[in-house]
Amino acid sequence: MPPVGKAKEKKDRGAKFLEIESALYLWMQQALASNLTITGDILKAKALNFVTQLQTTTFTASDGWLSKFKKHYNIRQFIKASEANSAPLETLEEERVALQEIIEQYDLCDVYNVDETGKYNWSYTKYHYYYHY
Repeated sequence: MPPVGKAKEKKDRGAKFLEIESALYLWMQQALASNLTITGDILKAKALNFVTQLQTTTFTASDGWLSKFKKHYNIRQFIKASEANSAPLETLEEERVALQEIIEQYDLCDVYNVDETGKYNWSYTKYHYYYHY
C-alpha cells in the first residue's frame, strides 16, 4: 500500500554545508550585480575555493550538490548568446561614434550587418548562466 498523508511528504533537510552555500550565494549575488557570467562549473569551482578557506574536508562539488544548491536558493538557469554581452557598456558610445565615422566613408548600399549576410557560418558561443529571483 503506498504511503499516505505525512508519510508521503519528503522532508526538507536544508543545506548540509550551510557556511559554504551561504558564502557562495553571497558571492553569486555580487558577481551578478557586476554583470559577470556564471556557469555551473564556475559555481562548483568557487564552492571548492570556499571549502579551502573554511577548511571543510567532506565537501565535493558534484552535479547533485549543484542541483540541490540551485533548488534551495531558487536559482534559475538560462542561455545567453555571447553577442548579447559582447560590448562593454562603458565604451559603447565611443565605439558607436567610431563605427559611424568608418561607415561614413562608404555608400550605404555597401554597408552590411555581417550576421545578416548569410555568407558566413557564425557559431555563437552560448553560456548557461544563473540568476536569482
